[in-house]
Amino acid sequence: MFTKVISLKLNEFYQQHASDKKTLDVGSRSGRHKEWFPDVFSVDIDPASKPDMVADAQALPFPDNSFGVVICREVLEHVKDPKQVLAELYRVLQPGGTLLLSTRFMFPIHEAPEDRWRFTRYVLAELTMAFNQVEITEDTKPASAIGTLLQRFAWQSDFKYANKFFKLMLLLLAEIFLHSDGLVKKQYGNINKSSAVDSAFSNGYFLVAKK
Repeated sequence: MFTKVISLKLNEFYQQHASDKKTLDVGSRSGRHKEWFPDVFSVDIDPASKPDMVADAQALPFPDNSFGVVICREVLEHVKDPKQVLAELYRVLQPGGTLLLSTRFMFPIHEAPEDRWRFTRYVLAELTMAFNQVEITEDTKPASAIGTLLQRFAWQSDFKYANKFFKLMLLLLAEIFLHSDGLVKKQYGNINKSSAVDSAFSNGYFLVAKK
């Protein structure tokens, strides 16, 4: 009944950029993107994820310029050194190749205790300055971002009284927000409203970068 909004948007993003080029999937369960990237090779630091190879994203065991596409799905917020990871992704990417990355901004703790970072679009732009072309977009609009947080509050909490009732109320309220993005007229980057921005509220970002 209640849709996991972020999961849907993530799948839509990676499907939109499907490619038959030689692809490295960093920090992914084996086979997760096989449908959209048939020539994919997965690495993960956790053997339980059953990757094609167990490896650390901070020191990838591949030569320079090895892959036409590199996927980094919901990994950057979990690593110890995001800057080093992005340097490695750049290194193994072929000239003209594409980095497809998604990460969290306004989002609760997940995969605890291996949850370390949150990124604004400005920091992501700084971290990917080495790339020739970078496009960063929000994964949710403002009202949907609040709706997603309400969903996670319900799913990641137990209440002292009337647990099922409060969870249901939160999820129903979340549905209202998830269908209210059209009500937002304008957004600002500060409470004085002196700096207009495209989006001040987002659960995370999609990034497409060309080497």
